[in-house]
Amino acid sequence: MFYKNYYLIKLRKIYGIFLLIANFIKRFLYILKRILVYTKNSIKWLFSSKEHTSFSIEMDEIGYNSFISQFLHFTNLQSEAIEEKVAFARSLNMKDIGKTLNPKMVDVDLKPRFDHRLIAFILLFEDSVKYLIEFGFNQGRLLFLIDEYIKKNKITDKHYIGIDYNHRKGGLLENIHESEEYKVLFQDIKDFLLKDMDKDMLREGLIVSSTHEINSETFLFNFLWDNNIFPKFIISTNVNIDSPYRSFLSKADSKYKSETFIFLDKNEFLEPIRIGLSIRI
Repeated sequence: MFYKNYYLIKLRKIYGIFLLIANFIKRFLYILKRILVYTKNSIKWLFSSKEHTSFSIEMDEIGYNSFISQFLHFTNLQSEAIEEKVAFARSLNMKDIGKTLNPKMVDVDLKPRFDHRLIAFILLFEDSVKYLIEFGFNQGRLLFLIDEYIKKNKITDKHYIGIDYNHRKGGLLENIHESEEYKVLFQDIKDFLLKDMDKDMLREGLIVSSTHEINSETFLFNFLWDNNIFPKFIISTNVNIDSPYRSFLSKADSKYKSETFIFLDKNEFLEPIRIGLSIRI
């Protein structure tokens, strides 16, 4: 009986060691597979994209459907309206834009990838909000999308203000029609808010904070708080726990309901984009 138990214990130890080795090999092979997939997608992106910052993400069908479902649940808008806006954005033909050697277009991909910009786009046309103020317009994708939709549907009384400090940004903005409803400014956010901004416009407008620069974000949200301004909608590309956006919400918590949307690259190369949306209640 003693020897039987002794050999049984030995066999269990050997089997345990075998499982540990097999488990390690399986995890190693999984890592190797992921490295190969990532390397393949990274090389593909290197030669198919021109973007080096402010990346735009191409989602798959699951990503679009998940966004529509989450957006519908959070906003209580009509599903048909949301689906129509998403379908419009995805259908845009951008291949003939910017074929000249325009310095502002060298890092712009001419593909209808509007990812998180869909949030502001849908809210502008499906809510009574009239003013959209975008702090950090980067490539100009949001206004380009808005302008295309306005031209097709002959919509009036929707106003856009875009502010960006970098004069080389906004390549897509050169492809929109001139309109009194659009204002694009290459200006420091601090100067704009202190000198030019209509506070009532901020209160009843849709604010997009996408500067990707912490000092600008800090000043923007401190300005809103110090002036008792609580915009109807706030969209932020920085949803970190210690972000100025989160700090503002923590102080004005009872005034907003908030949600975080995650946009995933279908090629599993670019990092996910996390976007905060807050709606005044």
